[in-house]
Amino acid sequence: MPNPLELPEILSLIGEYLRLKDALSCIRVCKSWKAAFLPSLWRRFTFAYGASPSQTLLEQNAHHIRSLIIENPEPTYLATLFSLCRQLEDISLPNDLSDDIYFESEEDDQDGTEEEEEEEWSYDWSCYMWSCFSDMVRENPRLRKIVIQRDPDFDHSLHFRPRFVKALVSCSSLKVLQTADCAIDFRDSERYIQAISRGVEHLSSIHDGFVGFKLPANLTFPKIRHFDLRGTEMSVRTQLSWISKCPNLVSLFWECMYIIPVGEFCQAVKTKWPHLTALHLMSPNSREDMTLILMALPRVEKLSMARTDFDALKRHLPTLREIDLQHSRHITSHMVQQILTSCPQLESIVALNLDYQDIVRKSWKCVNLRRFDIGITIDKHRVKTHKLLKMNIQVYGRLAQFKKLEYLSICGCRGWEDDSSMLERRLKVSLRAGLGHLTTLKNLKFFSCKNAMNVTISKRDGEKVAQWMMKHWKNLETLEGSLEWRHQRMALHYDPLMVAKKRVSEMLQRRDIEVITQRSYEEESDLDLMGLGEFDGFDEFDDYNGEGIDYNEDYYDYNEHYDDFGYHDDYGYYDDHGYYDDYGYYD
Repeated sequence: MPNPLELPEILSLIGEYLRLKDALSCIRVCKSWKAAFLPSLWRRFTFAYGASPSQTLLEQNAHHIRSLIIENPEPTYLATLFSLCRQLEDISLPNDLSDDIYFESEEDDQDGTEEEEEEEWSYDWSCYMWSCFSDMVRENPRLRKIVIQRDPDFDHSLHFRPRFVKALVSCSSLKVLQTADCAIDFRDSERYIQAISRGVEHLSSIHDGFVGFKLPANLTFPKIRHFDLRGTEMSVRTQLSWISKCPNLVSLFWECMYIIPVGEFCQAVKTKWPHLTALHLMSPNSREDMTLILMALPRVEKLSMARTDFDALKRHLPTLREIDLQHSRHITSHMVQQILTSCPQLESIVALNLDYQDIVRKSWKCVNLRRFDIGITIDKHRVKTHKLLKMNIQVYGRLAQFKKLEYLSICGCRGWEDDSSMLERRLKVSLRAGLGHLTTLKNLKFFSCKNAMNVTISKRDGEKVAQWMMKHWKNLETLEGSLEWRHQRMALHYDPLMVAKKRVSEMLQRRDIEVITQRSYEEESDLDLMGLGEFDGFDEFDDYNGEGIDYNEDYYDYNEHYDDFGYHDDYGYYDDHGYYDDYGYYD
C-alpha cells in the first residue's frame, strides 16, 4: 500500500489547511510535493504594494488563483492580472481602482494644454480598467463574491460604469456583493436591482450613494438572507421598503442616521421576516422604541442595539448566542452577570463592565463561550489591599472555565481610554495575580489587555508574561496591548519602559504573533468609520478586517454554508480557515 502522504489527492487536501509559510516549506521538499502544494500556495493571491510576482510567474500560476485581493491598484499589472484569472471565486478590491481621478500639474500651464492631456490620459485609463475588470467578472463563471472596499486615501465615491453593472447581471453564481462608498446612477439602478435579485444571498451597502433609486412595486429579493445597510443617503422609508422586500431575511445589520418608523418596522418583523434571528440596529430612536422592537422579535439569537432595554431582553436570554452591549450604557455589571448565568447557549458577549462583586456571586452557565470582551473591574476602594491579589486570582479562576475561548479581552472595548486611576481597578496581567490559571485556554487566538499591559511592563513582568503566553497558548495569533515604542535611539536609551516594550514586542513577533498597539488600533478605527475594516459594533475584526476576505466566507462551500456570521447551520459560527465576521469571533 502506498504511503498516504505520497498521494496527490491527500496532499492537495492537506494544502487547503496550511498557512502560507508552511506551504512554502512543503514545496521545497521534493518535486511531487511541489506539484501538489503549489496550487494551495496560489489559491489566495494578494496584490500588495511592493510584493508583485513577475509576469512570467503570474502567467504560469494564474489558473490556480481562486481568491484575489487587490491592495495596489496599479493599472498595467492589474490589466494583465484580470486577463489571466479565469477560475476566480471571489475578488476584493479598493474603490479607487479606476475612478475618474484627475491629476493636477505641479506647475501652472497658462494655456492649460498639459492639464488637459493629463486629464484625458487619466480618463482613458479609467475606461480601460473598467473594461478589463468588467470582462474579468463576465469571464469567471464561478465568481461568487465581489467586495469593493473603501480606500482611506481616496476621498471620492466610486461611480459604477454601465459595463460593470451589465457584467454583474451576467454573473449567475454571485452570492455575495459588498460595496462601500460607491455611487450608482439612476440609469444603472435597474440593472443593479436585477443583479442582486437573481441569486445574491449576502448584500452589503456601506455609505453608498443611490441617485434616483426606485424599487419596482412587485419586486422581492427572496434569496437575500443577510442584509448590511449603513449610512446610505436614501430616505429611511426607502431603506425600510428595500429591507421589507427580503422575505427570507435571517440577519439584518442596519445603521440609519434617521429615526426609524418603529410601528412599520415591528409590523415587518411580525409579517415579513419570519426567519429573522440576528439583528444589529443603530438609529436615533428612543429606548422605548427599541423596547417595542425587542418585544416584536419572536426569537433572538444574535443582538446588538443602541439603548437595549434589559427587561425586554430577558425573554430572549434562553436563545441568545451572541450579544453586543457596548452601545447600551445603562446596562450595569449586575445585568451582564445575569446574562452570563442565564444563557446556556451563549458563545459571544461584548459589554462595557463586569465587577468582581458580581462575578463571584453565581457560577456562569455559558460553558461554550468563545468570545469574551468585557472590561473586568476589581474595585480597589471597596476592599483592603491584601485582598486584591486573592480577588484577581478568583477572577482568573472563573475565566479558566471557558475552555473553548478563542477571543479574550479583559479591558473591554474602551480599555485604551483607561487612565491611571482606572488601571488600578482593572484585572492585573501577571502570573502572581493568577494569569497562570488560564492554561486551560488551549484554543485562545486573540488576547487583549490594552493599557493594562503598561502596569505589567512597569512591574518588570512583561517578558515573563510573554514567555508564559507563548508556551501555553500555542494557537495565539494576536496580542492587543500598549507595546508601542519609538524608534529613536535617544528615546530608547533614556526610557527603560520603552526598552522593555520593544523587547516584549519583538519576542512575540518572532513567534509570528501580531501585536496591536493603540496607534494601530486607532488607524483601523478610522478605516471602520469609512466602511473599510472592522466595525466596532459586533466584532472589532470582522468581515471588515485587516487580514482581508476569506475565500470560504459568505457562500456555500464544501457542503456547508457561510455567511457574515461564519460557519453555520443557518446563521452560524466560524470558518476553520479563519476570518472575522460581523458578529462573530476573532480567528
